Amino acid sequence: MGAGMTVERGEPRDIALARLQLNLSNPRFEDMDGRDEAMIALLQNEQIVELARDIVALGGINPLERLAVFPLEGTGDGEDQQYTTAEGNRRLCALLLIDDPEAVPPDMPNRARYVRTFTDLSHRIAPLLTVPCQVFVDMNETRPWLERLHNGARDGTGRRRWTPEQQARNTSDLTNRAATQLRDLGVELGLVDAQSLSRTTTTQQRFISNSRFRQAMGLVRLDNGRLERTSCWSDFVIMLQQFLSDVANGVVNSRSHNARGDINEYAQRLEQLEGLERRGVPQGPLERRPSEDGDNHVQDTDDSRHGAGSRDSSNDNASGGGGAQSEAGTPSSEPPPSEDQGNPDDNPAPNRNPRSRRNCIGIDDEILASLRRVGVPKLIDLYISFSSVQAPQHALLSMIGCWSFFETLTRAHGRNDGAEFSGYINSIVGRLGVDTQPARNARTLMLAWIANGGNVTKHDWQAAAYDHGQLCNAVDTLKPIIVAIADDIADRQG
Repeated sequence: MGAGMTVERGEPRDIALARLQLNLSNPRFEDMDGRDEAMIALLQNEQIVELARDIVALGGINPLERLAVFPLEGTGDGEDQQYTTAEGNRRLCALLLIDDPEAVPPDMPNRARYVRTFTDLSHRIAPLLTVPCQVFVDMNETRPWLERLHNGARDGTGRRRWTPEQQARNTSDLTNRAATQLRDLGVELGLVDAQSLSRTTTTQQRFISNSRFRQAMGLVRLDNGRLERTSCWSDFVIMLQQFLSDVANGVVNSRSHNARGDINEYAQRLEQLEGLERRGVPQGPLERRPSEDGDNHVQDTDDSRHGAGSRDSSNDNASGGGGAQSEAGTPSSEPPPSEDQGNPDDNPAPNRNPRSRRNCIGIDDEILASLRRVGVPKLIDLYISFSSVQAPQHALLSMIGCWSFFETLTRAHGRNDGAEFSGYINSIVGRLGVDTQPARNARTLMLAWIANGGNVTKHDWQAAAYDHGQLCNAVDTLKPIIVAIADDIADRQG
């Protein structure tokens, strides 16, 4: 485009939603045969449900971004003219389904669940009769503007994205909020300087997104993206200092720790740091000091505030992860006692490789978010308890807690007292749209194992379900069902 050349800028106009049609030749997918095929592609690949929820929460589409549209040939003139999108196919799809939930295509997998979701959303917002648009003559006239929207910064001519830190501080985006919160606290405490952590936010967030890492640090991630703490202050600061130091020094990064197993192993090494007391405190703000924890055991001195000042930090850094060191300089294979073990001499740890299995089931953020939508404190507390209790030392408590959780969840959903929760769940998965998640045989086996194992463990004087690894697998496998039931309860509550 030469200097001084003008391009079509379009005409702002509010257009009736009924006159807008999806673009079947949109850059997001190959040419489609019809609206249903385009909708299925968008629903499956473009997070339309999440976008629709955001539109409803904000009362409409983003006023800073109009839909770019152009007339469809052969659809009439004046009030009969139909338009299709050059920019805004995702938003239009969300608006069409909020306006008419039954428009979810008949061939859409789990259609009933989508219809139910969009029906609930449609009741929460006033009908959107018109849509703010920018009308162009045809698709070609929009291309210079589309390039500036979608082709990156382009040496400053395109849209420049905020850095992860800028996003966390200046938007409601939750993606990097937890990493920014941890880093800011570390800088405030003098554990690390801000400059040394520049361009490391994504690495930090990768670790925070791992449930095993959060369990080791004593962190709980809230719906708003922020973190709360369940580990005592002195333990937390020791581990935070080691983690931020390892990030700043490049000991951990997105290349060396790009798999779940790598992060799980690092979390195990954090738990073996010297000086940890392995004590928990009630869940509360991350920045809460010992006196606010109600923790009189640790004084808020300079030493406790800035981690284990007496530790040889050079020894930690040499380990590559700060694990407890043996005389040979390798991480000790003996796991530290958990806070609920009391005196380690009275409760010796089982003779097993501590890296061979999870220490607890782990709190899944998606499950927890769905339970918070339901708003029943007992459900939330049960889930957090049986998922975070230190195991396999306490496998029986986890088993009974998990059994009680499913009993409570299904009762809240409508199960009669006389019915078993396993049979009840098998009878409703089709309506919830999760009849294939997991497959029927796997679902039946996992539900029966929890139901029978919980009952036996609770009632028999001798027999019990001791297999903590199997319990972890069962909860992982049944996650889609837990989320679907909780979401359905919340949707029906309005």
